[in-house]
Amino acid sequence: MDGVELSLYLFASAEERAAGWEDFGEQTAAADLIPFKAYQEGALLMFYIHGESAAEGQKWNEQLDKRLKAAIRGLIAAE
Repeated sequence: MDGVELSLYLFASAEERAAGWEDFGEQTAAADLIPFKAYQEGALLMFYIHGESAAEGQKWNEQLDKRLKAAIRGLIAAE
């Protein structure tokens, strides 16, 4: 994952995570965001930033997607 940015946010509960995600959507509705993918599981929210442009965002890798989902499950299991 060389050169990839991951941002992890751990909330107190899944409900707070859902509220945080909703707030993010409201605050960035008019913004021109760089391509990202968000993963949500339990109280964890993770952003995977995968490029500076829409073209770079098209390079999403299914294998990487599976790895990130597995990593989230591992983090949650370790709680």
